[in-house]
Amino acid sequence: MERKRLLALGADVERVWNSSGATPETSKRIIRTLIDEIVVRVEEYALGLVIRR
Repeated sequence: MERKRLLALGADVERVWNSSGATPETSKRIIRTLIDEIVVRVEEYALGLVIRR
């Protein structure tokens, strides 16, 4: 039962994200809701990025 609910929520997020009425502010709120932390490491010739949910 919980798995079905989570999958349904995921489908709703995609629908809202792609909605013609979704503003950049809406997209930012979705991202902020889904991501707990972003860690960036400066490496020699690149950046290392870790996104925690």
